[in-house]
Amino acid sequence: MDNIHFNIQKIIYIFPTQTHTKNIKILFPYISQFFTNFLIRFYHFPYFPDLITLWIKMKLHTQVGDWEGNKIAVVAAFAGVELEIPPFDPALLKSKDFAAKSVFKTLPVLETPEGSIARSSSAIRYLAAVGGSALYPANPIHKAEVDQWLEYSHDELEKPLHTWLNFVFGKVPTCDATLKQAQTDVKKFLFIINERLKKENFLVSQALTLADVAVASSLVWAFRALFDEPYRKPLQGVAKWFLSVSSLPEFQKVWGPAKLAKVALKAPEAVSKPVEEVKEKPKPKEEAKKPKKKAEDEEEEEKEEKKVHPFELLPPTSFVLDEWKKIYANCADKRSIIHHFWEKVDKEGWSVWYFKYQKLEGECQVLYLTENLLDGFLHRMEGLRRWSFGTLGIYGADGNLDIKGCLCWRGQDVPPELLEHPQWEYYDRKKFDLNSDDDQKLINDYWCNVEENTTVEGVQPRAIRFWK
Repeated sequence: MDNIHFNIQKIIYIFPTQTHTKNIKILFPYISQFFTNFLIRFYHFPYFPDLITLWIKMKLHTQVGDWEGNKIAVVAAFAGVELEIPPFDPALLKSKDFAAKSVFKTLPVLETPEGSIARSSSAIRYLAAVGGSALYPANPIHKAEVDQWLEYSHDELEKPLHTWLNFVFGKVPTCDATLKQAQTDVKKFLFIINERLKKENFLVSQALTLADVAVASSLVWAFRALFDEPYRKPLQGVAKWFLSVSSLPEFQKVWGPAKLAKVALKAPEAVSKPVEEVKEKPKPKEEAKKPKKKAEDEEEEEKEEKKVHPFELLPPTSFVLDEWKKIYANCADKRSIIHHFWEKVDKEGWSVWYFKYQKLEGECQVLYLTENLLDGFLHRMEGLRRWSFGTLGIYGADGNLDIKGCLCWRGQDVPPELLEHPQWEYYDRKKFDLNSDDDQKLINDYWCNVEENTTVEGVQPRAIRFWK
């Protein structure tokens, strides 16, 4: 009775002094806790949801597409907890306010009425508890098994998988030995759970739990980018289970429809440094140097010839893309400088293309989920950045968003980076006529109307990615 008595005292003390509507939320934690304690104590409802979750929206700080943050959002959907997910601002990580919310200044962070929680595993346990969800079972052994899988997933799957994806997306230079070890560790984890999932539908007991949601969330990007059909073939138990979990409405509300890779993305080749190694070795005799240098030069020339990009074989162009990128980036009023592009562009040596994503049913309804799709597409075409420029963005209203934009690149044909792109087939595209006034106007609109108070083709931009 102590908790109930304490909350009654709080309510009696606050109520007469907080009469304004803006202060009503102050009462919610105490009222909620009072009723929750009452129902648990006298009616034995161990899973009765904390009433505070029905009244006060929680806030999740995370980056777009981050599986840790999306994992929290999925559990919130299952628990019936409404989340506010503000756009990520890098300056947040350096603020004093954020340091109080996350001791090590890491994301994701869940802000609750009772305090902030860092780390996804802790946050999803909390959400399942306050939402009264059966995702975190009451049975002690089943609860311990869930905790066990959360720890296994973090240590044995997420760490090596994160390393593998970082290499593939070019976030860090490829190291062959590290990549091979990461791939081995991931496959080892998958074959272990595959044995269980051949016989069972879920990782713990006979029902969906936090273990299934957490592990499936960690595997979304892998199934989309790394695990093609040959990779999945010996892992039928895992593949069937993943599709089952990722097809649930609560899961798709955050991640969108389940997608499986048709072509596995590969990490860029590791960069070797033969010249530096040669410099470290003593070379006492000049005569001995010459034949070695010639042999090394010939080998380097052969390697360079093999790596020549098709754009480098095109006739010379008068348009210097880097100069245009600097002009565009350094001017806030894009309309005032767009004429420089049309004055200098070499229309024979460059082309501009229109893109629009072919959205599936259920896709492009929520802004941050649509940003996941767009960012995933751009990550996979990083090798084209040197030769291209433009904007791709999200346009329209919630519930009916579109991904579209204009990109300019060298030459008149589609580059290999896009032909080999696993998502290329899901985009409608057409090449603009650079001599057409209508096409020029549409290109100007996409590259200049980048603020929310502007429109392009009658709809407002919601999020723009500048490709420069």
